[in-house]
Amino acid sequence: MCNSRKQSLRGALYLSAAVLVGCAAPNSQYYSLQSPASVPPAAITQIVDAISVQSVSVPVQVDRPQLVVSRAGGAQVNLLNDSLWAAPLGDEIRQAVAGHLSRQLGVPDLDRLSAPGDLPVWTIRLTVHQFDSVYDAQARLDISWRLAAVNAGSKAKGLPLVCRAIAIAPAGNSVDALVQAHQQALAAVSGLIAAQVQQLREGKPAQQAKAPDWASPTLTLQGCTAA
Repeated sequence: MCNSRKQSLRGALYLSAAVLVGCAAPNSQYYSLQSPASVPPAAITQIVDAISVQSVSVPVQVDRPQLVVSRAGGAQVNLLNDSLWAAPLGDEIRQAVAGHLSRQLGVPDLDRLSAPGDLPVWTIRLTVHQFDSVYDAQARLDISWRLAAVNAGSKAKGLPLVCRAIAIAPAGNSVDALVQAHQQALAAVSGLIAAQVQQLREGKPAQQAKAPDWASPTLTLQGCTAA
């Protein structure tokens, strides 16, 4: 009897310690923000330019291995020790946006230093201001980006450009639903950035770009300004 109580006590202490230090549970699930293409990839016949998505800044509150979720109207947040990001959150966001832009524009995502010296490169630096996961409600993404160019000549008129947008996607009562909502929000923002780059390619102001029709989340452009 005493041994059983000791073992139970050890088990309880172990679980408490795991929660305190944020350890992954034995049966943890891993999630990625990269999603299937929302639109067919553009055909690549010749590489005439490229993109370079830089490292992403995210709020410290959500910059954790665990998903951080809240309830509508509540101030408390919860770290899900059995629901983890497959990579650091900033890397997940960077890879998701880069993947969308690469497919939509038909260009590679290159490290700026490894790109050929004369190749036009559109550089995108992202700053996430809010990355809210509200259980059984929505995923809310408040994000800004700095769009600049190297070797783009007259097509880079008006750059660098800094823009900010809010994307809100409804989510159901599961972790899968929350992650999918964040995927949709990132796809919508990526679609707007891709439209801006396409405007510049055509020699038009990037500010005239509009979010694509397929962007299902509510996407609100807060504004753009020359940097």
